[in-house]
Parts: sequence; C-alpha cells; structure tokens
Amino acid sequence: KNIDLTDDFSSVTVKVRNNVHRALSVMGAICRHVDPAKGNTEDEIMIVDVSASEISWLNIHFACYDVFSTYLEKQDTPTKCAALRALGALFASQPRVMLDAQQRGVIAEVMAEDSPVDIQLDALRCWRDILLTEEKRVESGEAKAKLDSKKGITLSKKISGDQDGDATLVGGVLSKHSLRLFQMTTDQNAKIRLAVLDLLGHLLRQGLINPMETVPYLFALQGDVEANAIRSLALRLLITEGEKRPDMLRQRVCAGVKKAFVFQRTVYP
Repeated sequence: KNIDLTDDFSSVTVKVRNNVHRALSVMGAICRHVDPAKGNTEDEIMIVDVSASEISWLNIHFACYDVFSTYLEKQDTPTKCAALRALGALFASQPRVMLDAQQRGVIAEVMAEDSPVDIQLDALRCWRDILLTEEKRVESGEAKAKLDSKKGITLSKKISGDQDGDATLVGGVLSKHSLRLFQMTTDQNAKIRLAVLDLLGHLLRQGLINPMETVPYLFALQGDVEANAIRSLALRLLITEGEKRPDMLRQRVCAGVKKAFVFQRTVYP
C-alpha cells in the first residue's frame, strides 16, 4: 500500500521496482490472451470500477486497467514504460478500452513533446503492435467468427461489418493525433523518427490516415541524411503510394519541398 501511494517511484529500491515491472509485464500478457467477452455483444463491454474482493476472469481487464493507469502516473520513466507496455497489451485485447484512455488524455500525454523519449518510443511501438494485432484478427477470420456468434445482428449488418467496430477503432483514435504524429517526423531523435514512420506506414497501408497529408512528410524524410533506414523506409512508402495514386504524388511535390525545408531547418540546423 505504501508503494502505491508513492508518486516518486524512483525512490523505492531497485528490487521492488524490478518486481513491479515484472508483475506489470505478466498482467499485460494475461490481458492480451484472456477474452472475458466471448459470446457477449460489444455493447456489454463497459469500463467499471472493480474492488480487490470482486476480481474475477470476467472483470480482470478493468482491474488491470486501473493498476496500469496508476503506475503510468508514477514519477519514474522505466515504471511508466512498463505500465504503458502493459496498457498496450490490454488495448490489443480490448480495443474499446482505448477510447476511455483517449477521453482521459492518456494517448496525448504519452506522445506529448515534453514526454520522455523512452515513453514516446514505447507508445509508438504499442500503437503499431495493436494495429498489426487487429489486422491479423480480421484477416484470420476471427472477427467474422465473433460477429457470426452474436445474437440479434441482422445479415445486412454482418455483411456491412457495422458491428465490428474494433477493426477501425484504433485507427480512428490515432487519426485524431495525426498532427502530432506528423510533428514527430521532425523530432531530433532518429529513433522516434523511425518509429513514427513505421507507424505511419501501417496506417497508410490499412487506409487509416489521409495519404494527401502524409506524402509531403515522406518527401521531407528523403533528406534525413544521417539515417539510411529512415530514408529507405520513406522511399518504399513513396513508391507504394506512387503506384497506387500517381497523380496525387505529383500534386504533393510542392508541399513535399516545403516540408523538406522545414525538416532540414529543424533536424539539421
């Protein structure tokens, strides 16, 4: 109890911190692989407060969500990173919980410019992993099987996919932060630039972000002279977009030149 009340978690012993980090990792893995909502409708998945005496397999996700959120507020970067990774595992299993985090400002906070580099990196990697998990879920047929098992859903709704909101929920949340994602392409840290470019690539491929807005930043990253991996990935994405939308690519060249100027002034002043 004393540990939970400690805001500055860096003041506790290394042994305690390591044990907490391992516990958060295990809890995240449990949340990722346990689905308490099997057979229920999406509307039945609600964020509820759970006391210690009421914890069960049916509500463990929400109990863990409270724990992860608590440790995410600690004043210790490694602990915050461990809690964020655990939250990412929870979001992968229950994407609708991410809406609550969005409303609480958690998504914006971990990607904020003044947030520690390690937290920003872990956030970008978590969002990428969640997108890939959702893509795998849809392609494997798991989403369709879950939809078919629900009662009270008409055939027309199943065909349109209106009841499978999880498929685009994560992309919808991230699209609200597209401006910040674009800003991160000009971050001084090359690791952040690479991580956000990787995330933008997945968003583009899944049709969850506007290519008209994204392409100029891909042009700008061609001038990342000290990061071959970034230039190569940005070029591959440009080639892919050029093959799909050649006219759009030509239309965005001027905007790309402007972004390239800003990129050089910001990253290589």
